[in-house]
Amino acid sequence: MKGIIKDELLPLLQDEIDYQIKHKTLFVVGVPESVLADQIEPYEGNFPENIKLAYLPKPGLVRLRLTARGKRADDLNSDLELAAKVLKEAVGDPLMDGSNSAIEKYLGKVLTQKGLTVGTAESCTGGGIGATLVSVAGSSAYFEGSIVAYSYDIKETLLGVDHTTIVEKGAVSEEVVRQMSEGARVKLKVDFAVAVSGIAGPEGGTPDKPVGTSWIAIAGPNRTITEKFVFGKVRERNIQKTIFAALNLLLKEVEDYG
Repeated sequence: MKGIIKDELLPLLQDEIDYQIKHKTLFVVGVPESVLADQIEPYEGNFPENIKLAYLPKPGLVRLRLTARGKRADDLNSDLELAAKVLKEAVGDPLMDGSNSAIEKYLGKVLTQKGLTVGTAESCTGGGIGATLVSVAGSSAYFEGSIVAYSYDIKETLLGVDHTTIVEKGAVSEEVVRQMSEGARVKLKVDFAVAVSGIAGPEGGTPDKPVGTSWIAIAGPNRTITEKFVFGKVRERNIQKTIFAALNLLLKEVEDYG
């Protein structure tokens, strides 16, 4: 028995002790886990053999955690970078390197590094985007404030949204959310302003604008972008998904600037 332990078991245990484990986490906002899995599966054969992939979903966000196991730290780091490139090829632009951080932390890091400021104009999220941003320690370095513009009157008086545009296009429209973001950028004196307007539900939807519809706009130094999303029928999830989608769009604009 002693011979078996000494000659067979102990070498195996030592081999295990010598192994190291390293992780790299990326994230995708606004893409369902099932869709991601379908996109990534054909590429998984290109991962190094010691790489494992885990899907870690939460509302509006899926973290993709790569785990490498081996004896040499340099080799593990190289394998993780190779696997990350494979994921980028599979998923494309929605994939972001969060270094294990939530999107608001990563966004804050980028804003701080570039010396940029941000503010929000929010309707359906009721200040949720601003609250998410200020949940990060040190956010005062880049976050200036929020305007919660739930009513038509606040949209018009504080953000300068044209009354006729609201009447003709509706509060949940590309035109209105564009004006909200541009008005917030001027009012708050920030580099970037994010604006959202949507129908969180459970009531208020129409055939043209069903419950779950959200318009998001980002006004920056060089341009204003807008994008429409249609989520589900659950109010709380629609609000959370709108927050994550807005932060995702903002992050892309901030990363592309400068």
